[in-house]
Amino acid sequence: GIDIKKLQQKLVEQTEALAVHHTHVWTLEGEKNFLSTHLIIPDQFSKEDIIKLKSQVKNLMAAEKIDHVTVEIEYENEDCEDKNCDA
Repeated sequence: GIDIKKLQQKLVEQTEALAVHHTHVWTLEGEKNFLSTHLIIPDQFSKEDIIKLKSQVKNLMAAEKIDHVTVEIEYENEDCEDKNCDA
């Protein structure tokens, strides 16, 4: 299976995301893998920075054989409703 903690660590280490949480991975019919995740980013990130980050995430996940990626962006000083925002 896919190690979600390892994927989250990879995203933090290889992008400018400050943290990653609320990550889910699933498959349809065992053929296509899907990922959704929340990325915490620096407050000063511009639209261009966000577009670049999302592209990096999609490329990193493609290398892990994850075909479809959905990214939720959260700024570092934004209130998080998830109990595990720092995880």
